[in-house]
Amino acid sequence: MKIILLKTENKIGKKGEIKNVPDGYAQNFLIPRKIAAPADSNTINTIKRDIKKTEKKTGKKHDPSTLANKLRGVTITFTERADENGTYFASITRDKIAKKLQALGIAVKSKKIKLKTPIKSAGEYKVTIEIDPGYKSEISVIAKNL
Repeated sequence: MKIILLKTENKIGKKGEIKNVPDGYAQNFLIPRKIAAPADSNTINTIKRDIKKTEKKTGKKHDPSTLANKLRGVTITFTERADENGTYFASITRDKIAKKLQALGIAVKSKKIKLKTPIKSAGEYKVTIEIDPGYKSEISVIAKNL
């Protein structure tokens, strides 16, 4: 069945893309959850128009290479309270890193930040941000004790 995606879905594609998927998957999963709609000419035109409106509203298209270049060389610093062993009471998580980047004017979703475990002690850490498949950037996170 030919569908058009209404939302970006990791395993299928991005919003506005037209895909061929099995009939049952489309009818029982994608369409009821409003992730996709059957791809007819009216639906395709409506979705394309919505995408153009969104791009016009935000002022630009989503360009992963621009965001990757913005992130390159960025260093953010956290000062946290620690116990006598140097372990932080509140560790530095992906969400905290995303909020700090947001404060710098760089919008990154926390799930795009690749952090194996939360940062729990002072030091300098390299953190990878996967913007889109094929577009990665690395930032420095400096953790200091209060």
